[in-house]
Amino acid sequence: MYYTRLLVHIVIRTAQSVPAITESHEAELYSCMKAIVREQDSVLLRIGGTPDHVHLLVQMPPTKCLSDLVRAVKSGSSMFASSHEEWYPQFCGWANPYCAVTHSYDTRDAAISYIKSQKSYHKKVKFQDEMERFFQELGLEDELLYFLNDPSNPSF
Repeated sequence: MYYTRLLVHIVIRTAQSVPAITESHEAELYSCMKAIVREQDSVLLRIGGTPDHVHLLVQMPPTKCLSDLVRAVKSGSSMFASSHEEWYPQFCGWANPYCAVTHSYDTRDAAISYIKSQKSYHKKVKFQDEMERFFQELGLEDELLYFLNDPSNPSF
């Protein structure tokens, strides 16, 4: 028996940050991602984003590997978006790198509010500036360029 509460804030972006997630059909993509998270024995506490990236706050069991969860979300949602090309005509997959940070239970509500406010937040702040601040807060400044760089082939 284990007693854990592992909260992970995951950020994924579309390949080359193309604004491919149409607002008129983001709910369908988010529902797909929620189902995938559930299939991974995890709980999606909040999802939100803009046309070029998605934030997910996930509660994971200790028996799951983060990279497997992210791979499942990216591949499953990519297949969903590809099968609904009329809804997501610019979608070409997800960028390979992703960002994931843990949250304590005490910061859970703040993370939920932050994810919930993505649309209004990005009316003022560009994604690259958001990630620059995010990576600085985490002491990961050296990794920012890798996160924002796209290899020749997107993942999934």
